[in-house]
Amino acid sequence: MKLVFAILAAASVPSLMMSAFVLLDRLTNLSLSITDSYMWFGVFVTFILCLIVTAGYVLLVGVPAYALLRRFGHFNWQPFAIAGAFLGTIPAAVMTWPLKYPHF
Repeated sequence: MKLVFAILAAASVPSLMMSAFVLLDRLTNLSLSITDSYMWFGVFVTFILCLIVTAGYVLLVGVPAYALLRRFGHFNWQPFAIAGAFLGTIPAAVMTWPLKYPHF
């Protein structure tokens, strides 16, 4: 049960953060009111799309990393934090890999 809760939390927290950023952006830049349905539709779509991506990433990368660390007996918070930080940087590294401006 703890593993299911951890998977749900790992997938939903980044989605909620992105939705909060979209909500903040909509409220500050577009001068929309809190009752505008267009604003809430954009926040909802952002949440669903981010949830799909993060859930897939957690299931394809996070759960096997958990299984490997548990199998080798590294069941402390430090190996999980290091693995999470490393695995969390992979999407950003892949998306920015062919450097457009390598001198920076």
